Amino acid sequence: MELASWLELASWLELASWLELASWLELASWLELASCQFPPYFRAGRMPTLLLFIS
Repeated sequence: MELASWLELASWLELASWLELASWLELASWLELASCQFPPYFRAGRMPTLLLFIS
């Protein structure tokens, strides 16, 4: 495999890992928002159904 194709593959993998990280951060922010708005559900270990469908 040529160096250029290796670099192209590496850049795609880097982009994919950044997108995956961004989606995890978005999910974490949704969970943080939900835990602030629905503390009784989180203490009971349950999530409101609406929030499950959002993510």
